[in-house]
Order: sequence, then C-alpha cells, then structure tokens
Amino acid sequence: MPDEHPKLRLTDASAPDADITNRDDALVRGLLAGDAGALGKLIDHYDRLVRYTIHRGFSTHCARDPSFLDARASEVWTGFVDSVRRTGSAPTGTLAAYLARIARNKCADFLRRVSRDPAEPAAGGTD
Repeated sequence: MPDEHPKLRLTDASAPDADITNRDDALVRGLLAGDAGALGKLIDHYDRLVRYTIHRGFSTHCARDPSFLDARASEVWTGFVDSVRRTGSAPTGTLAAYLARIARNKCADFLRRVSRDPAEPAAGGTD
C-alpha cells in the first residue's frame, strides 16, 4: 500500500563505526603494552574533540585564561591513561563519548576546586 510506512530496522554499528571501534581497541591495547606511539595516535584522533568539549562547556574560562584549555586537555589525557591502566582494558562504549565525559568531569572538578579555594591559579596547573 502506498500509505504504508516502511518498517524501521535497528541495526548494530555500521561497518565504519566497527572499524573505528576496532582501531581504538587496538590502540588502547598498544597503550597497555607500553607503546607510546599508540597514545600519540589516540591524541591525534581525539584531541580536537577533547578541546572542543572543554571550550564548548567552558568558553568563558577559556577566553579569560588562555592556559585553561591546555591545562584541562592535559588532565583529560592523564586521566584517560590512568583509567585505562587501572582497569586494564578499553572503556565500554565509544572512546569519543568516554573522552568527552572525562573532559566535562575534569572541568567540573576544577570549577569545584576554585569555588572552595579562590586562591587556586586560574589555569589550575598541577605542580
């Protein structure tokens, strides 16, 4: 019938999504094995997303302090490596979503620290 809507089918991840997931899993396995190049490739793939997430949510802080973005991005990558080493495996779900969540959490943690201690440096760099 012409008025009948085609049935929607829910499918698993598409082939390109599966390729990205396989690539990310291989890079995380390399990172766990001590391959510094694997971390570099992950940063190449996802650093723009991390920085976009930070800037999107905290653009006022980024505009006020140019080092805010770099400091938070560095915290994200350090947190990611610590998390992967602690668990010994890749995070569940997509790596992009996981890194965006870490970015939002690191910014929120910084803002909580600043609200408790106004003397905290604006960049919040760790010494």
